Amino acid sequence: MISLIPLEKQYPCGIAMIETLLVYLVKPEYQEQKIISAEKSGWVVYDLGKRISSFLINKKERICLALEVQDFFETDIRAIMRKYQNTIIALANPGILFEPELELNPRQLILWTAHRYQTALIWPGEEERGMLKLGSKDSPYSIDLSRANYKIVQEEK
Repeated sequence: MISLIPLEKQYPCGIAMIETLLVYLVKPEYQEQKIISAEKSGWVVYDLGKRISSFLINKKERICLALEVQDFFETDIRAIMRKYQNTIIALANPGILFEPELELNPRQLILWTAHRYQTALIWPGEEERGMLKLGSKDSPYSIDLSRANYKIVQEEK
């Protein structure tokens, strides 16, 4: 069993004071529990897998996918955050960002959001010396955050 400590208990003076990307590490099998916890805390959860795959389903042509997905992502995030100003956006289910066919830069998309909005990243994996590994430490899918301003908020054991 895991314990999900609400961020307001970890940071009682208010999450808005933190100007870093908050990385919430969870074991992949606990990702859904953290998403539910984030929603209960009032965060806007942006399910990357669902939103991007919904966009791709309607695409007839597969030309310049990386640019089209990036444009969709940025437009979608802006629209959501206009509606939910001053709310934390939690990026979740990041696996789709590593799909080879899409040729995306996962780090760029995540940091684009973090530079504009209060952002938490629900990461199903592990961190080692600034590298976020998707799934396990042996995963070929990772993001280098060593030069980014981030903070591990809570790590599930």
